[in-house]
Amino acid sequence: MRKIKLIFSCLVASVLTTLTILVISFIHLLFSSEHIGYDTTYFGAIFLDINENSPDWDLYMQFGLNYNRLQPVWLTILLVGILYYMLSIIYLNIKRKQVSA
Repeated sequence: MRKIKLIFSCLVASVLTTLTILVISFIHLLFSSEHIGYDTTYFGAIFLDINENSPDWDLYMQFGLNYNRLQPVWLTILLVGILYYMLSIIYLNIKRKQVSA
């Protein structure tokens, strides 16, 4: 039961870390885009589409997740989850050795 709780905690932390990475990537894309058109970030998983629909410089933006390119997001969740799990196991083993010594 303890191992399942640890795995679940690592996966939750991994999802939160990945969401933070995605938000930072989107904010970077939003403020670094200098032209009108279609841009992507985070290996094509997040898109930003800026259109000019009138000569008065009215800009229309659409943004979101490209559901055909979510493999990098899932891979990030998996790899960060494995990293958190390994670090947790190492920490628990060191802590257990200190208590027994």
